[in-house]
Amino acid sequence: HQAELPPLSGADGEASRAEPILVPHLHAERESAERTAAMLTASAFGPIAPFCFIAPCDCDLGLFARVPLRNGQFISEYTGPRLPKRLQVQGQYVLQVPGTTMVIDGACENSPFECPPSPAIFANHSKTPNARLESWPVLRAGMLEMRQHVMLVACETINAGQEIRID
Repeated sequence: HQAELPPLSGADGEASRAEPILVPHLHAERESAERTAAMLTASAFGPIAPFCFIAPCDCDLGLFARVPLRNGQFISEYTGPRLPKRLQVQGQYVLQVPGTTMVIDGACENSPFECPPSPAIFANHSKTPNARLESWPVLRAGMLEMRQHVMLVACETINAGQEIRID
């Protein structure tokens, strides 16, 4: 058996210690193995972000919640080289920046240099989305900095392990 300590809490803000809860050793080992397997699976398909990971789904690869996400919570930034739309030759992961003639090449397919793909490009489309893309302005952007960032944000509660889909 292994002891699992409950969180510290006190009515007046002071720490109080409750009795440890005994957890069977096999249960703790299984839980640890499941977490390790999930992380290895996630890392095999692409970058692991703090809130999401890439894994196989019904339409090739998809983006999945790594932790429970709340409505309105940031998931990932849609990153990649920003290019004038006229230079876009190919690419299924190209997103036009709202209000501009620039595109974000999420998979670097039109870029002359190598860069890692943005995890947000793996959010598949759905008629019942649970996330959306938002344009966030950059306050006090420098001369060469981007004026806005495109962010993937939860539009409802998303459970850990659930696929993240956009409209």
